[in-house]
Amino acid sequence: MRESPAIGVTAVTPNRAGSDVASRDGHPERHPRHITASVQQLLNAMKDVPALVQNGRLDVLSSNPLGQALFSEMFEQVAQPPNFARYVFLDPRAENFYRDWNSAAAQTVALLHAEAGRSPDSRQLSAGRAHSNGQQIMP
Repeated sequence: MRESPAIGVTAVTPNRAGSDVASRDGHPERHPRHITASVQQLLNAMKDVPALVQNGRLDVLSSNPLGQALFSEMFEQVAQPPNFARYVFLDPRAENFYRDWNSAAAQTVALLHAEAGRSPDSRQLSAGRAHSNGQQIMP
């Protein structure tokens, strides 16, 4: 778990080995789309704090009710799954949501750059895209 300095939300993130995230064939995957039942149970047990699970592309894989309420604007995105990069850079409401939008934007870019370094063959990341919807979010 980690605490985001921008807003103080606890996020449950899969470890690098992917043991908390399941692919369709049961093997860990680089950019997971699903979480295990035990991780969802952990999220559901966190009743007093907003929590969510995201992958390296900043797609939200799951959240507890408080996490969904806190980031309700992001969950309203037409493109699915909800994605922090799309929200920060493409949703004008994000500038009012974050106390320091410039810091949130810089952290988002840093996270995407780090993931692009771990996954240099990812066309979605190397093209500056958070998702295959084709909307560019980074120069």
